[in-house]
Amino acid sequence: MMRAKKLASKVAVLGLGAAMCISLAACSGGGSDFVDEDGDGWAPPADCDDANAAVHPLAVDEPYNGVDEDCVDGDLTDVDRDGYDGQEAGGTDCDDGDARRFPGNAEVPYDGIDQDCDGNDLIDVDGDDHNGLEANGDDCDDTDPDVYPGAVEIPGDGIDQDCDGEDIIVIENDADGDGFVTAAEDWGLDCDDTDPEIYPGAPERCNMLDDDCDGETDEGLTDWDIDGHPACRDCDDYDNSVYPGAMEQAYDGEDQDCDGLDLQDVDGDGVISDIVIPNGDCDDNDPTIYPGATETCDNKDNDCNGIVDDGISDADSDGDGVKDCLDCAPNEFAISPNRPEVPGDSMDNDCDGLTDETNIDSDNVPGGDLQGLAPDCCDAGDEASLGCDPLTRNQIHGAYTDPSGVVVEAAPEIYYDGIDQDCDGSDVTDADGDGHDSIMVAGGDDCDDANPEAYPGHEEVCQDPSDNDCDGTVNEDCGAGFDEDVEVPGALFTRGLPDATDGTRTKKAREPDQSPAVEINMSSFYIDKYEVTISQYRRCVAAGACLIHHIDGWGSASDPEYWFNQDKGLHPALFVTWDDAQAYCAWVGKQLPTEAQWEMAARGALPNDRIFPWGDPEWVNPSGGGASVRQPVSCDLANHAHLCTQEMCVGDVTPADEYPGGVSPYGAYNMAGNVSEWVDDWYSSGYYDVSPLDDPPGPATGTERVYRGGSFSGDDYEMESVTRRKAIPSGQSVTLGFRCARMPPEAWQP
Repeated sequence: MMRAKKLASKVAVLGLGAAMCISLAACSGGGSDFVDEDGDGWAPPADCDDANAAVHPLAVDEPYNGVDEDCVDGDLTDVDRDGYDGQEAGGTDCDDGDARRFPGNAEVPYDGIDQDCDGNDLIDVDGDDHNGLEANGDDCDDTDPDVYPGAVEIPGDGIDQDCDGEDIIVIENDADGDGFVTAAEDWGLDCDDTDPEIYPGAPERCNMLDDDCDGETDEGLTDWDIDGHPACRDCDDYDNSVYPGAMEQAYDGEDQDCDGLDLQDVDGDGVISDIVIPNGDCDDNDPTIYPGATETCDNKDNDCNGIVDDGISDADSDGDGVKDCLDCAPNEFAISPNRPEVPGDSMDNDCDGLTDETNIDSDNVPGGDLQGLAPDCCDAGDEASLGCDPLTRNQIHGAYTDPSGVVVEAAPEIYYDGIDQDCDGSDVTDADGDGHDSIMVAGGDDCDDANPEAYPGHEEVCQDPSDNDCDGTVNEDCGAGFDEDVEVPGALFTRGLPDATDGTRTKKAREPDQSPAVEINMSSFYIDKYEVTISQYRRCVAAGACLIHHIDGWGSASDPEYWFNQDKGLHPALFVTWDDAQAYCAWVGKQLPTEAQWEMAARGALPNDRIFPWGDPEWVNPSGGGASVRQPVSCDLANHAHLCTQEMCVGDVTPADEYPGGVSPYGAYNMAGNVSEWVDDWYSSGYYDVSPLDDPPGPATGTERVYRGGSFSGDDYEMESVTRRKAIPSGQSVTLGFRCARMPPEAWQP
């Protein structure tokens, strides 16, 4: 084939006439002009070398020998005629016998042929450094550079980016695709939704992160010396004084803080102490002193040459014992840094920049100077400073540094008291700087002056357990999982039930601690609309304000992974101790409700004295006649156990926002059934006989705390709003949760 092409080329060069007479003696014609010196049957000009019989138009051109045997285009250097000379001729064609292979040709992947002469077959088409499966590689889609083992998976796009065989199932608001919704959502449990390796129940990875969202870092890892730092980060896990961040002991040759070095330059001036090396820093506690430092007039040996203020004049022009370079008035004997201030002489005797200052209130901060620059704006007690008088003057002064360098901090400002303690010119009335004065001062309207996102007119922020719009209610309409509460206006309510002597057949105390029935006067308060959920409690854990190790690994009655199940985010927080519950309430600015608050929120104010949040039990006459009998509560009203059969409606807790038909008079959910709820009070069986009639706080001491409301496993009697139960504060149960309450913020009173 190659030679046929060559022949065709020769025909084209010689022309049709010449081609017709080709033979060993062709075109001789016997003419006298035909000269064939080499006897090859060709004469010039057709024979390009008539001295060499191997060279003529029909000769076979041998490639790469420098000879043009066929008299066409010089020596043959591009055998396969692909436009690229062979490498044997100094060209770039890696296979001059195959016209499919030359630099720049389109590579055919996975065929074992190097079409483009780059030295390799194409086995990584998309250039993602992972070879295609066709080449025994691991790239499951070698046409897409974003698809390879270890690539970031994009949830729900139908593409298996990381080649694990499946796309991530999309869960709304699960940004990192770990199957847990961000804690910013009402039911979310993920304390870090940017990292797919951080979620409830994840293994700790020794990375100084809370991988399992339990509020602790690297817990459970080997820590031989029990210094709180696991071996994987502790540079000496046999010495509990050595760990990252430990206090470094200078010059001892030990690395206590695991930074790789002993502390040899305490003052950080870049020079190691002379305790460690000869001719080092002669004062390693003063960064202005080290070998080579510039000597200044400060009564120090700055350059460590053994001479104080070397090269600086010792002149004392006024003879007051202070060198001129340190004396603010070198020619005035009565003025120097070591002089006391002389009132009334119109001089700055002590060189502090103030003239005739006083210290009448003995707080070591000067005031009353002629310039009006002294930091104590209430020294005598008659100055015009806000709130200044003889009784408050010792509480008022600004920051001050005396001539010897002693620093006195400004007096701490007390908000809303009408006194300018720190001498900045005003009292603090808008602590959070949101432009609204606190309700604690006249004319103020900010209900939460510690939160710049809370003031009248601000939108309610569900993720913020504050009353952002200052309308009195927290997170209204936000739903379960967001600390929403309801108002219980101040009023009288009936606490307890009459005893057997005073009560009726249908309304009397079943147990002694439920009586007597007494009218109690309650101030207004707010109580959570829903039981505190797992998602809420986990946010507190992530913030470091709550503990979860008490409940780690505990399930519910039917779900062993209850605390780690994303679907249970809006279910009540179980297995919390009384202290756990109180800690959560404090974190959101609330507290556990008192027993009286809880009962009023469940029963309502007078004239109501209902047994259940929705009303009284139903009594029906039997079909065969006789006295009426109490009917079991319907499972439509509460999650509980049947009064007669003890069969449970569900058999486990349900979401905190279920059973809307059983809400209390104020709109609180599940105050009967689902989970029992801790309250603030110590338990005392006879407390009703001795408690005050106004806002009873509960007994001052005790050994057990009260819980209320019944649970999913308790029957109708347990669910009654008057039923009192008790447990030790450290008690935990699959049936025990809580909700929080708060008092309205205090407002300014004229």
